[in-house]
Amino acid sequence: MNTHLSATVYLIKAWIDDHRRVSERGAAVTLEMVLWVVAIVIMVGAVVAVLTGYVQGQLAKLS
Repeated sequence: MNTHLSATVYLIKAWIDDHRRVSERGAAVTLEMVLWVVAIVIMVGAVVAVLTGYVQGQLAKLS
């Protein structure tokens, strides 16, 4: 699971760096980029929570 999280963080960083280079001002992170990152983190957290609940439910059935 940590490998997937690391890959996700790496891709987000690459996306932000790419947009920073494209920016006219060469400015720091824009509000749009922050909102995208927050949305992605929330979605990843939701998926992890659902998978954790599913696995715990399956383990409870076994015991």
